[in-house]
Amino acid sequence: MDFRIGLFSALLLLASCGTNKKCCDAANAVVKETTIKDTVVKESKMFLGTIQLHRPFCGGMRPNSEQEKGFIEAVSNADFYLYQGEIPTNQSEFIKFTTNDLGKFTLDLAPGKYNIIQANKLLSLEKFIAVNNPKSEHYKVAPSTCFEKWKNSPDFSFVMTDVSQEKVFTENHRCFTGANPCLKYTGPYPP
Repeated sequence: MDFRIGLFSALLLLASCGTNKKCCDAANAVVKETTIKDTVVKESKMFLGTIQLHRPFCGGMRPNSEQEKGFIEAVSNADFYLYQGEIPTNQSEFIKFTTNDLGKFTLDLAPGKYNIIQANKLLSLEKFIAVNNPKSEHYKVAPSTCFEKWKNSPDFSFVMTDVSQEKVFTENHRCFTGANPCLKYTGPYPP
């Protein structure tokens, strides 16, 4: 008797799905959607990064051995943008993140090659040049093509593998011009 009830229930269930195709397709779609979401979550891994800058010793007195090495500073509370491939033309294709007081940030990323740029690289070329041009008699400024090349270049690049990673990015500054490759300092140097 129990066998007949079980068989009848199974046939009734099959018949109801067979007559109401929309019911079963919707149920399958939900299952597929959940599976896709689970796969994406499983594929992404945690990426912990630190952004810092290195400033060289630029004179003024005889350096000690520590000063000769230069100075490392965290790039604190600064906005950056992450992207894959070529620099996007649409700002919605960037992932914005902000470093903390120690210059650290955390992102969940799928495997792939990523690039990081500073927030000011999203300005128009004219504004980018204005922000990065000290307008001083002590600097020789390169043509706008230099600024355009710098603006369109990533500040940092890395490859995310299928395991969680931690990486330190260091922006190397030069004396009197910082990270700006389009300036040449022509003024007096400290003794």
